[in-house]
Amino acid sequence: MQDDPPVDSFLSQLGEGYTEIEVTEIKQYIAEWNASTYITRLLEQLTVDYKNTKEERKKIGSLFPTSDEEFTLLEEIELLTVDIRGYASQIQTRGWIENEQDAIKQLQDRRIFSVPAIAQFYFATNGDYRQLKAYIQMLDYLRLLMLEYLHSTNRTTQDSIHQRSQPKSSQGE
Repeated sequence: MQDDPPVDSFLSQLGEGYTEIEVTEIKQYIAEWNASTYITRLLEQLTVDYKNTKEERKKIGSLFPTSDEEFTLLEEIELLTVDIRGYASQIQTRGWIENEQDAIKQLQDRRIFSVPAIAQFYFATNGDYRQLKAYIQMLDYLRLLMLEYLHSTNRTTQDSIHQRSQPKSSQGE
């Protein structure tokens, strides 16, 4: 068929002698490795981007004094940065996140534009603060990418456990 992906001869050789389930697990591992590598690169780029926002953050600090809100705009950005980059650092160093279900819930709940101070700043300042806005976008992209990664690894782990618990006759051997 035309829609079938091309056969990777190296991967086919690699899969010789393994069950279909084991080959599927190897493919998933490769996909997860690629995703964690991309998360690592994005984290490194965010570090550079954050340093490049220094002047804009100074300007914001002087123009947007403390308000009646619990946290200032810059404090809200810092809180999100610490949470999101902290999870990304765990993926970078370990390949997994401790308390994965809690992390998934927190990443789902920490929508960047649901923070009033950030949304107001982002949409009300027109063309100003381009670097900080790009940083905010990239931070949210990293959050979404990690959610996808965590859902993928969580689903794969559950599928693998389920498949291994099945009798061998139902595993397609």
